[in-house]
Amino acid sequence: MKNTFASILIVIVLALVVSLAVPAAAHFVKPNKSATQTRADQLIGVNITPINVTPGGTLAATGYVQGYCNSGTPPGWHPAVGAEVHFDNVTDDGWFIQARGTTDSNGYFSLACQAPSNPGYYEYGILVPTKGIEGGASLGNIYVKVYSPSGWT
Repeated sequence: MKNTFASILIVIVLALVVSLAVPAAAHFVKPNKSATQTRADQLIGVNITPINVTPGGTLAATGYVQGYCNSGTPPGWHPAVGAEVHFDNVTDDGWFIQARGTTDSNGYFSLACQAPSNPGYYEYGILVPTKGIEGGASLGNIYVKVYSPSGWT
């Protein structure tokens, strides 16, 4: 009876912990890829903040790009230095660049753009185009809520 009660209590505590509010940020990590896969680069630890923003506010995107290099010393995943990165608005009609830049000497990027002026839900994504790095990479469908200053719409 004690073991059953303890098990139920643990499940309830875990359910409460999992249901706690998360910070207003979208954070996604793509797992490492093996050397045999055809895509030669990947996005790691991408953040878009905030995911709840006032009209015309600033959205920021940060993350890391690495590329697989067979000829590197040692061969394997290395920071993608100078890779072009786009911060895009994603619609049914395609991906539209809001900000662009390049990764630094350690493969990190930081981009910012202005949020739309009309309240609503918008999708954003990060794109590393094939130009400059073989294969390209993208991470999309990160939802941002633009709300009116007087409250949620």
